[in-house]
Amino acid sequence: MILRVSSLSILLSFGCIAITAHTQADGTLEAQLRKMYSDDDGEVRYFLRWFDLNGDGIPEAIVHVRGPQVCGTSGCDTHIFGKRSGNYELISTIGLSRPFVIAALGRSRGWRNLIVFVAGGGILPGYYAELRFNGKTYPDNPTVAPAKPLKGRPHGIVLIKNFKGYIGSKRLNLSARTDTDKTPLDSNQSATIIAVFYKPGS
Repeated sequence: MILRVSSLSILLSFGCIAITAHTQADGTLEAQLRKMYSDDDGEVRYFLRWFDLNGDGIPEAIVHVRGPQVCGTSGCDTHIFGKRSGNYELISTIGLSRPFVIAALGRSRGWRNLIVFVAGGGILPGYYAELRFNGKTYPDNPTVAPAKPLKGRPHGIVLIKNFKGYIGSKRLNLSARTDTDKTPLDSNQSATIIAVFYKPGS
């Protein structure tokens, strides 16, 4: 059952409140994304939201990428970017991920644990896996340890909601790449976010 109050969606089944705040990526973030993909990847689209994962008052960018050639049968990449000195640093890339992407209630090293859905590629039935921050990054593969399969329904803040097709996504304009964009992105950088806030006691 889902109760909707204007833009506020209370996800009763997950014990979450989802506040959907669509935001636009700035040019610096898109330039970082363009470093990660090439024209050979075909059409690349992404879902972007912002959420403060580490409690420092500065929201991280969570980017879930979609596209026929950048996703596999097991899912797609979810990138986490942090803003540092006016630029975006790739904190983590979580592969093989599907929505919902959720900021869990628990924290590790001061950062929210993340929950992603895992399915496909021979994984049946699908399940939710929790990933903990290790002080530098999140695990890049939610199907193996240290990622932890969850029993029952996840609880927390929905960052990336489930979606059909590309509705709500933005096309990454690879034709706008400059020489700077073509410089490979350091392996410690990436992002898509949908902000959702947990309702205590739900």
